[in-house]
Amino acid sequence: MPRNPRKKVGRKKGYRRFIGRKGKDHSFYNRKKGMIEHPTNDNDSSQVETMKQAQESVSLKDDSLVFHGFGDMEDHKKPARVLSLFDYGISVGRYCLDKLKIAVQCYYSSEIDEKALKLQRYNFGDKVIPLGCIKNITSDMLRSLGNIDILLAAPPCQGFSPANAKRLGLPGENGKLFKELTRILKDLQKINEENNTKLYFLCENVRSMEKEVRAEITRSIGCEPFVHNAKKYGYMKRARLFWNNFPQIEDEENNSNEGGHLGDILSCNRTANVMILPTLTTTYQSQITGKKDRKLPVLDDGKESVLLTVEKERAFGLPTSFTDGADLSIGDRSKLLGQAWCANSMLEIMKPLTKVFKTYD
Repeated sequence: MPRNPRKKVGRKKGYRRFIGRKGKDHSFYNRKKGMIEHPTNDNDSSQVETMKQAQESVSLKDDSLVFHGFGDMEDHKKPARVLSLFDYGISVGRYCLDKLKIAVQCYYSSEIDEKALKLQRYNFGDKVIPLGCIKNITSDMLRSLGNIDILLAAPPCQGFSPANAKRLGLPGENGKLFKELTRILKDLQKINEENNTKLYFLCENVRSMEKEVRAEITRSIGCEPFVHNAKKYGYMKRARLFWNNFPQIEDEENNSNEGGHLGDILSCNRTANVMILPTLTTTYQSQITGKKDRKLPVLDDGKESVLLTVEKERAFGLPTSFTDGADLSIGDRSKLLGQAWCANSMLEIMKPLTKVFKTYD
């Protein structure tokens, strides 16, 4: 018996209709024309003409498809569909995608902080679609969003950082939020597998977390993290762990190449009191450098001073006054910045995605 038997099930005016092994209607063979045609029904010849034109519009050149009138296949990369968890209102992920000129079809964000949401709406309007609390994002909701191409996540780090004497690790509230992240990651991976599409994901947290916590997060996510320090591209030290499957990521663990000088981002008549900033967080104390000879990062008219908010924005690689305009206090703006990703680092990490998704000029 032939490997793929087909049986004739009908004939009409020069056509032979063939049914595949699974009963799927494949084609009609026109004996008069000596060719296979694909009409949807006996009276519909438009699809035949459409398919004929489509076949003629495709040619093979150098083993790659070229679509006449549309350019090379490279020009047909799709816009990205993004889900960002723990967005903190700063929406650095959305900012970096725009900065890299990656076309975004939709950008969903999970955030519950009212001040963060206020800033998010001010900066991005309907370019960011809020989904509310991560705990309310169910599997059914994820399916209703359509296919997600990129998952970005930065769970709160206070519960993992040694700087917090009251940290509880994975058993604490931050650990519970991390479990919600892994749940969503697994659901999206399953959905994308069903749709035969790839999910790119990136999860960030503090490098200084305990080894046991790092090992458990690595086991849950399913890949080893790499270390990236913002000092290579920006004006402050900010070593972070990144679990991801982005292409062409270099491990910065032993890279000591420091970036710009603090004086480059200071306002007029203010000079740098240190070469590079320490890791900036939500507190005033995070700006202090040194253990014995403690000093603030800036000299203003000869007196030590902390960073202005606009200077802190520049240190994070963001535009001047990025956190202004949403009627937030200086303290609120500083807190949101301290929780944010460093845009200088994220731009470098996300740059390989320009080879995957559609970009614009």
